Formats: sequence, C-alpha cells, structure tokens
Amino acid sequence: VNQAQAELKDLLKQCPSDPEVLYLAFKVKKALGELDEARVDLERAMKLSPNNVGWYFDLAEIYEDTGDYQQARATIGKYIQA
Repeated sequence: VNQAQAELKDLLKQCPSDPEVLYLAFKVKKALGELDEARVDLERAMKLSPNNVGWYFDLAEIYEDTGDYQQARATIGKYIQA
C-alpha cells in the first residue's frame, strides 16, 4: 500500500490533470477508506473526461458509501441520460 501511495503521488505530480491518473487516485483512496478524498478525485476526473459515463457508477457508489443517497440516485439518473 505504501508503495502504491508513493507511486500515485509521483504520478499526480507529473500528470495532475490526467483523468486516468485521477481515476487511479480515486481507486487507491477508496480502497484505503478515504472516501471524501476519493470522491473529489473522481469528480475532477469526470470533469476532465465527461464522455467516460461508466465512472458515474463509481461516483454513485461513493455517494452511497457516504450515506448521500439522494446524490447517488441523481448520479444514476445522469448515467441514464447519457
């Protein structure tokens, strides 16, 4: 885990606006239980790559995990619209 965090930190320094790197940051932080930080990274990735509609499911899951069911439902609605 420490090695993954160190490599992720380096990647974020090199490519702070790369949606794939931000998505990776989301996955690592989610696995570590850092849900709020994971959500922020995922939302940034989605803004940079709006055509990646599959990420809506991940975002809905984060909202559900943090108890924000209204946002989870709204996010699924956005996926359906896309």
